[in-house]
Amino acid sequence: MVAAAAARAPDRVASLTLLAPAGFGPDADAEYLRGFAGASSRRELKPLLGRLFADESQVTRQLVDDLLKYKRLDGVTEALRTLLGTLLDGDRQAIDTPRCWPRYPRRSSSCGGAADRILPVPEGRS
Repeated sequence: MVAAAAARAPDRVASLTLLAPAGFGPDADAEYLRGFAGASSRRELKPLLGRLFADESQVTRQLVDDLLKYKRLDGVTEALRTLLGTLLDGDRQAIDTPRCWPRYPRRSSSCGGAADRILPVPEGRS
């Protein structure tokens, strides 16, 4: 994760801006993350992809088919399973960015979308 890398070597980073970053709160849509990793058909994947868009009509058949094609590439399934082990601890986020964030004193900011259904903005942040 880029925030952790910046905290380890702050002298190499002039500034840092994170958009919808993981790890700034305990909540995550674990059902989405597991569902996306495991989906192998249009019927399984399409409703999950709808959670990524404010206008779910943007989830076209072509988009779903292209993602399914990508997911069938060698190594993708294993990579997604590995990511799940990194991103989730049960149904909560496993990444603990705030713990390393204080070690990065340079110019930094983060923002997320108020309507983000996958990684909601933690209370008190915007």
